[in-house]
Amino acid sequence: MPQHVEGPEPDHPWFDEHKEVLPGLSPDLLDRARVGWERFVSTFQEPAGD
Repeated sequence: MPQHVEGPEPDHPWFDEHKEVLPGLSPDLLDRARVGWERFVSTFQEPAGD
């Protein structure tokens, strides 16, 4: 019987299966990637030579 789940729980089989597939997706890495992306995008939105 199908269930609608908002997201995988820590002990959910899907999470356990894919934890090894995505070993580098830590909150720190995601945060650094977001900061780097925002800095990259800002180079197009703001005039150079600030």
